[in-house]
Amino acid sequence: MTFSEAMNYFYFRASILELRALNVSDYTLGISYHSMLYLNVIASIENCTVSRLAELMQITKSGATLKVNDLVKHGFVTRTQSAEDGRVFFLTLTPKIAEVYEKFNNMGADMERDLQAKYSAREMELFAKMLCDVSDYEWGANNGN
Repeated sequence: MTFSEAMNYFYFRASILELRALNVSDYTLGISYHSMLYLNVIASIENCTVSRLAELMQITKSGATLKVNDLVKHGFVTRTQSAEDGRVFFLTLTPKIAEVYEKFNNMGADMERDLQAKYSAREMELFAKMLCDVSDYEWGANNGN
């Protein structure tokens, strides 16, 4: 399998498995794929704000605000006012959503254990480096060239 074929296969499988997990409402609380994208950013960015969320997702601040309001309304996200600047509100996951993320983290730990049983420490180290390189790649930056 070529690298390109492997990347396409990986992306396809990851997308399908994530969507399947999201369709189990007792497991993910019925969170939509679109909402999960926002929650992933909020969970990953320390001191996340609506402005930072909009910047990272390359959407308007008003669009991000509407989605965050929806996430707050559904009990997925909380806003906490900054002690230093009362105009700033930090976004965090609520405990029930943090629990969902813990389940996904446990799946990752299971996968890591399985791979460690199959591959050497050096191969795992190289794979981890490649995953970071792929993750840091600026998709579309080369416009297909």
